[in-house]
Amino acid sequence: MRTWIAIAVMVSVVLACTKPTPQERQPAPGPQAKPAPAAQARRPAPVVPEFSYAILRHDTPKEMTADSVVLVTVRVKNTSTRAWPVRGPIQLGFYWTGEKGQRLPKEEGRALAPKEVAPDSSVAFRCRVKAPNAPGPYVLVWDMIEPGVWFGSKGAKLLRIPVHVR
Repeated sequence: MRTWIAIAVMVSVVLACTKPTPQERQPAPGPQAKPAPAAQARRPAPVVPEFSYAILRHDTPKEMTADSVVLVTVRVKNTSTRAWPVRGPIQLGFYWTGEKGQRLPKEEGRALAPKEVAPDSSVAFRCRVKAPNAPGPYVLVWDMIEPGVWFGSKGAKLLRIPVHVR
């Protein structure tokens, strides 16, 4: 019996003293190996091709008076795979959000395309934008929309413009 114990001890000593392989040299995954949830970057949703567009320019004011209305021109390029028909159903839409990103109820609008917009061409939309009724910092969000579907929900990049309402 002592012989078996001695052999077992020698085998375990030999196994413990062998050189580790490159895979064994990797540190064991531990708490420091996992990134914290806040540190993980969120991947944007992939853009659905038929809901793609690019805002080329705009003249959104940086300041507005409460309850005032301004005319804003926004040039949008159709980067989607389909034409946008004249007078809808695809429109340029906007809505207001508060300082913390909360969407303001009933503070939105739409503008119809003045002509058909083929893929890879652009059009200027003219929008009547009404400022919120209370002074403060806001964000005006521009996005294309067709009935019930904001293009941003399909991965398109929104344009967010900070506007101070006085």
